[in-house]
Amino acid sequence: MVFSRNKGGTQTGVALIQAIVLSAVLSIILLFLNTSAKKNVEAAQTLQDKNQALVDLYSTEAQLLYDLFTNEHVSGEYAKGRWYFWGKPFNMDETAVVSIQDQAGLLNLHQLAERELIELIERLGYDKAKAAEVAHSLIDWQDSDNDTLPRGAERQAYQFGPRNKPMPELSEINWLPQVPFELRETLQDYVTIFSPGYFNPANAPDKLLAATLDVGKLSDPVKEFRLGRSSTKDFKDVSQLETDEGVYFFTSKHLAYKIAVTVGQSTMAKQMQVVIDPYSDSAQNTLKVLSINWGDKGLINEKLEDNE
Repeated sequence: MVFSRNKGGTQTGVALIQAIVLSAVLSIILLFLNTSAKKNVEAAQTLQDKNQALVDLYSTEAQLLYDLFTNEHVSGEYAKGRWYFWGKPFNMDETAVVSIQDQAGLLNLHQLAERELIELIERLGYDKAKAAEVAHSLIDWQDSDNDTLPRGAERQAYQFGPRNKPMPELSEINWLPQVPFELRETLQDYVTIFSPGYFNPANAPDKLLAATLDVGKLSDPVKEFRLGRSSTKDFKDVSQLETDEGVYFFTSKHLAYKIAVTVGQSTMAKQMQVVIDPYSDSAQNTLKVLSINWGDKGLINEKLEDNE
């Protein structure tokens, strides 16, 4: 009788263990199915967000181009808020951030102003010796002679190069070993190969304008002028800027705009270099697209100083 009871107890114990194991296996399967379903839902949501962000980006771009064609290109108030032409970001709506950079407000890479470029590179965090080396190397790379600037480099410094002609694209800066790696991308926010042929200091990014004026910080009157609240004469009086035939205070037709749209956790970004001429005699010349970049190249630079 004792043996029989033990046998029954053993069978009951085995059945209990089997039930526990089966329950654990079913729990693992259910957990896997739940996790898999959750991931599928998240993936579907991400895809939906990306598609919505892309749709919103195209809608924002269409609205921006319409505004640029129908409004004066002057920094300050416009129909939907405030916009700027020196690369300062502004919101078009809850999801879209836009920046517009007048190419007249950047240094012409093909005709670099040595003093301003050196001053700019110093303001970007480099000492004067390194700033001069970068500036002189960029100038030597493009000029037609073989005369080396004090801190520059000519043929003897390269296996291939220098070009001895204007750079055809900004990315060629990467070919110069004298330019620190981290400076190569940053510098491209301050120079252009699409210059309209003159310089507009009012539309220069903060650090470049400060370098041009050779001041530590932009004064309130300068900021007021950039926002369209004072006259050109006021700006000249305060800035003590020496103007010549190559300096004009009006926004050019050559613009670069960046649009970044975020929906959920997804961001779509685009950058365009364009020439906008609403008054062109030829319909096909009202908008010329010079370059297009998607992704990281189109992301908004949020590190710009506040000029409000």
